[in-house]
Amino acid sequence: MSNSNEEQIILKWKFNPPDFFEALYTSEEEDFKIEIDNGSINAKMSSFFYESQPDVRMEIYEKINDIFLGAQVVNFKPFSITNSTMHRFHSKGQKGTTIFLEPLVLNVNLSEFVDIKITDKNGNIVGNAKSDRIKSIKNITKLTIKFGRTDFIAASILKSFNNAVNDPANELVHLYENLESHRRRFGNDKKIREDLDVSNNSIRDLHRLANDNCIKQGRHRGQNPSNLRSANSSEIRKARDIARKLIISYLEYLEGAT
Repeated sequence: MSNSNEEQIILKWKFNPPDFFEALYTSEEEDFKIEIDNGSINAKMSSFFYESQPDVRMEIYEKINDIFLGAQVVNFKPFSITNSTMHRFHSKGQKGTTIFLEPLVLNVNLSEFVDIKITDKNGNIVGNAKSDRIKSIKNITKLTIKFGRTDFIAASILKSFNNAVNDPANELVHLYENLESHRRRFGNDKKIREDLDVSNNSIRDLHRLANDNCIKQGRHRGQNPSNLRSANSSEIRKARDIARKLIISYLEYLEGAT
């Protein structure tokens, strides 16, 4: 990072929902720092670095998107990011602002997320779902930043999970795409189980749910249009958890191979 006497550039975005990360999230690189909190994203750097890297704004934007996709694996929330603005802080205290036009990342919908605290018989908190999520998000986003645009399968499964979040009418179709991507990578379910430490029951359950021709959100609903039902909350949660496990295990597999 630059010293405080240099002319500074801050790239800013807004995002929704503002509590997507639940706590301040930071990612510090050699030449810039990203801070995400309460609906705002700031990327800070020296003007020298910014002007010497013509594509830096888009590169940071893509890194931010990787961070959000990683967090989404944990919280299953949709998100959107607005157009960016650039703020230049001159050494004499002057400030200039530039507005850029960029496409929105995603649409925002409602999330069913519930905060859960685990207590012992005396009411003492022994597990805090929020703090666990924050820790998991930090760990996973390090991997999505690293592999989200360098590994084809990682990019594919993150996109499928994102589609599942934003297209609930076809959620099981998109979650099943996750498994199909792994089959392309590993060749068969046996290799997936061995290399990613995923149980046979998990793979079988995701296959069964996504291919049940009586479930509206599934792949074969057209075979039984007169007798369809919506997947219940337990079935949906199970499918999400399996897809989440596949994604996290694959990212950790890539990290272990480097």
